[in-house]
Amino acid sequence: MGAVAGTLTPSVSTTFSFSPLKLNKTQPHIGSASSDIDELLLSPIASPVVQKHRATNITLGTQSSSSTPKSSVHQIGGSSSNKLGHSSSDLNDAPGTGRTPRLEPVVPSLLDVPHLERHPFQDYRYSKKLGEGSFSAVYKASVMQDDTRKVAIKEIEVKKLNKQQLTELNVEMNILSQLHHPNIVSLIGVYSLAEKKFMVMEYLRGGDLLNAVCRRDFYTEGDARRIMREITAALQYMHERKVIHRDVKPENLILSEKALDSPVKIVDFGFATIETDSLKKGSRYLCGTPGYMAPEVIRDRAYSTKTDIWSLGVVLYILLSGLMPFSTDQQDTKLVLVSPSFICLINCDEHTHSSLSL
Repeated sequence: MGAVAGTLTPSVSTTFSFSPLKLNKTQPHIGSASSDIDELLLSPIASPVVQKHRATNITLGTQSSSSTPKSSVHQIGGSSSNKLGHSSSDLNDAPGTGRTPRLEPVVPSLLDVPHLERHPFQDYRYSKKLGEGSFSAVYKASVMQDDTRKVAIKEIEVKKLNKQQLTELNVEMNILSQLHHPNIVSLIGVYSLAEKKFMVMEYLRGGDLLNAVCRRDFYTEGDARRIMREITAALQYMHERKVIHRDVKPENLILSEKALDSPVKIVDFGFATIETDSLKKGSRYLCGTPGYMAPEVIRDRAYSTKTDIWSLGVVLYILLSGLMPFSTDQQDTKLVLVSPSFICLINCDEHTHSSLSL
């Protein structure tokens, strides 16, 4: 569920606008990613390519035994590396250091974290439910051997999913398992039972960015600059690895800690996909959240890494003003031509922007 600007209203001249102007959490995002995923998967849905780890050889989130290969251990809060991506420490290999980080494209058919075919109860102690949806629930838990180390466990009832939804879940886990960045939530491991799957993830305490904005009305330019720097760095890393998030919005940007100035991390990769030439030409499905979708997505259902940048611009507007940028109200707005066949109304209330150095 997320903040939705409103409904899309096409006019006779194929123009679009968004309404209403205020933030809310009453409408979910729309669409499905399944049509894009079909061409990406390199293996059958029921048996995606995974790195399996025997339950007797590894315990997620704990120190390894002498018989456990070091490459199999993904510790909570530590930096994990793999042959496809790189660890968070590799991100220090910036220009000027003499080293260039390896950023191979993500492989959507590979699960690159430990995958155990049992219940996580053996390794984690559940404490409370953080939220739930139609097919899943998220719990706060701690490592059995160390109660101070917290994780979030997403429990999905796969028996309620159809074939397409199961495909989407597999690809979401596979993509996230290969992303290692300080501003992207970490997937630590996956557990599987006949009727359920469990995603063990990094626990983020601070809540989403939308709630933070609502508590403060708006952010200062300095705060917004810091947040945008963090999100942009994460998106740059994702885009270099050909990953498109397709649902960048404040609800999918979570603060690591309760302090309002804590680092922000991108979450919810349910709509994530890999950039391909066919995807740029148009998709059969429209997916995303109204008010955050780029013009080419609405007009042509075409997706590229650039669509995330449009959404990022909407997030910046919200941070600085506490409002959605698009409105159907003619008062205090002006027309902005985005493309020959797309016109939107941008809120230009002088009081809202009087303190900004725009």
